[in-house]
Amino acid sequence: NTRIDNTAPVVTAGTIAACYPTVAAAEAAALAATTATDNCPGTLTETASIVGTCTAVITVTTSDICGNSTTTTYNTSIDNAGPTVTKGTIAACYPTVAAAEAAAIAATTAMDDCPSNIVKTAATVGTCSAVVTVTATDACGNSATTTYNTRIDNTPPTPTAGSIAACYSTVALAEAAALAATSATDNCPGALTEMASTVGTCSAVITVTTTDGCGN
Repeated sequence: NTRIDNTAPVVTAGTIAACYPTVAAAEAAALAATTATDNCPGTLTETASIVGTCTAVITVTTSDICGNSTTTTYNTSIDNAGPTVTKGTIAACYPTVAAAEAAAIAATTAMDDCPSNIVKTAATVGTCSAVVTVTATDACGNSATTTYNTRIDNTPPTPTAGSIAACYSTVALAEAAALAATSATDNCPGALTEMASTVGTCSAVITVTTTDGCGN
């Protein structure tokens, strides 16, 4: 008894993912996605081989027991390395979280071992001592992060006016007294700057302006 067979199996290619972290995972997926039938009954053997990494081509070969074989190919990417992130610089203060995150994203550059579209996102924890984390993710889902420290503050200080004398001999003395009489608190810790300006003489109005470290 023998077998007369020079007909190769008929292979049907399935679908695999666009990315895999290892060659073994990619080949296993390609083997699982491939089905085959043969003109004669018997066990079919499937093997896989791969060429390339970022632009990988997987060849699945299906052979019958007489050595007749057919191949099919799949395209994918082998990539388990996150992007390389370079941290830039951002300002010490921003009025909103959105502004701080936009600045951090713009300041961050990223390169990947495989050509792909790198998506950068940002998340912020805190306000007065805010930490902005920028995450760069490649097309295969590998990611890397970097962080920035800043301050989210658009709230001006709250000044409390004291009392000053009814008369002063000079503008400088009147403004010095007004500055000394004015106290202020702020939502974030830090030095507050006070400045005074005067309009008029006999009926003078002294304006004291208190500014925090973010310019509010």
